[in-house]
Amino acid sequence: MALRLRLPHRGMAPCDVIDASGRARQSFAHMNPPLARLISIFLAASALCTDAAQVILRPPVRPEPAGGWMAPPSERAYLRLAPMLGHISSTNALIWAHASAAARLSVRFSTRPDLSKGKVFKGPLLGTNNGFMGHVALEGLAPETRYFYGVLLDGRLATLRPYPSFITAPPDGTSGRVRFAFTSCVGYHGYDASPGYADLARTNIDFLLMLGDNVYSNTNDPAIQRRYFFDQRDSAGWRGLSPGTPIYAIWDDHDFGPDNSDGRMEGKEKSLKTFTEIWANPAYGEPDNPGVYFKFRRRDVDFFMLDGRYHRDPNKATNLTHKTMLGARQLEWFKRELAASKAKVKVLVSGGE
Repeated sequence: MALRLRLPHRGMAPCDVIDASGRARQSFAHMNPPLARLISIFLAASALCTDAAQVILRPPVRPEPAGGWMAPPSERAYLRLAPMLGHISSTNALIWAHASAAARLSVRFSTRPDLSKGKVFKGPLLGTNNGFMGHVALEGLAPETRYFYGVLLDGRLATLRPYPSFITAPPDGTSGRVRFAFTSCVGYHGYDASPGYADLARTNIDFLLMLGDNVYSNTNDPAIQRRYFFDQRDSAGWRGLSPGTPIYAIWDDHDFGPDNSDGRMEGKEKSLKTFTEIWANPAYGEPDNPGVYFKFRRRDVDFFMLDGRYHRDPNKATNLTHKTMLGARQLEWFKRELAASKAKVKVLVSGGE
């Protein structure tokens, strides 16, 4: 005889013993809940002592708190790492997230801390082709406004309260203070720079520039590169920084490939694909010239983020008459954009030793 015991939910009195045919053999609805529960547990223990008995205990099912997050079932995707802010302008924001399994990425945002009266922007489908990573672009934001946000996976909130927040940039061209930090050569282990990231999280900076050697994976193998980046982003300091501070990045040799790697490295396309998955920059090179270079503006300051690896000539190629770090096309882009810039201050950002 197979027995299935249906234990009562919290605040409910019924407790039935159901046989293999699905019919209730005995009900204790007339008893008070504590007594009924004791009898149910006794019957469960008795059934376990018989060779023919199968006991299935159904735990209480509690509803999810409104707007909150609960540990999902094993088959449901969850956030493996803290979200990361990428490019932030006066009207747009990019948010990066990494899931444990395939899921549709979305972001809910609001000017209210509880995300009420907010909007949802849908992002990409996260899968094996992108390492379960992706970006969501928020649009139509107001300048110099604080927004709270929560990451959704398959439409379910996957972010704990209190929800992270960010402040959009002032309108382009306006005068005022611009305060930023920059880092490079952060170490071989994720924890090496964690105290520094923690300090930055407590500092009133507008954004962080990461200039290269952001990890020391020393390969263009995507699996190894991801492992190093995930180790970094799982550190306590990074988790405190990335959800609320915009982060921009370019690379140098150790996060592009092996030591002193250059534009002749085989498989550099794989490194570029991994980099675009890992970071949430406003652009990556040009449509007809790949790379990680781009520009952005904050107030009346233009930042030119340069790629010194993808098109770089070898360091030891001493006989080249036109030896280059940027390549002809990127150099042409840089000269053109620099000449067109009307910003009062121009900042040139490049990795390399």
